[in-house]
Amino acid sequence: MPPAAPSAYSVTPWEISFLDPLRQSRNALIILNQPFSYPLLRRVWHSSSWHACADGGANRLHDLLKDYDGNDLRHLFTPDLIKGDLDSLRVDVQLYYSSRGVRIVQDPDQDSTDLMKCIGALVDDEKAERHVEQHTIV
Repeated sequence: MPPAAPSAYSVTPWEISFLDPLRQSRNALIILNQPFSYPLLRRVWHSSSWHACADGGANRLHDLLKDYDGNDLRHLFTPDLIKGDLDSLRVDVQLYYSSRGVRIVQDPDQDSTDLMKCIGALVDDEKAERHVEQHTIV
């Protein structure tokens, strides 16, 4: 019997259990400087225990929540960290989050991306907490 012809379609299984806010796991959310919706933010935020913004991602978070359907929701979504070279972080956003105690770390290293800088901060936080189970980055 000849081998089956290759299918025109392939199936890719996706692991999306991190979207379940009832799932007890250690997820880490890193917000990048890319557009996203409030429903997506709400779902991944509440299923994550560690929240960071990579530089301009803080602008995106701030602007989305400042006036969402006529409500200011920023106080409901305060990140643990904003990190990067901070070339994109607006002054008003930096002042807003620093006044709320958010750790803002400038890292001028041009050999790594702002995402990698946030991942490094997560690793450092995990070491400091001495947790055996590592976060899953979403």
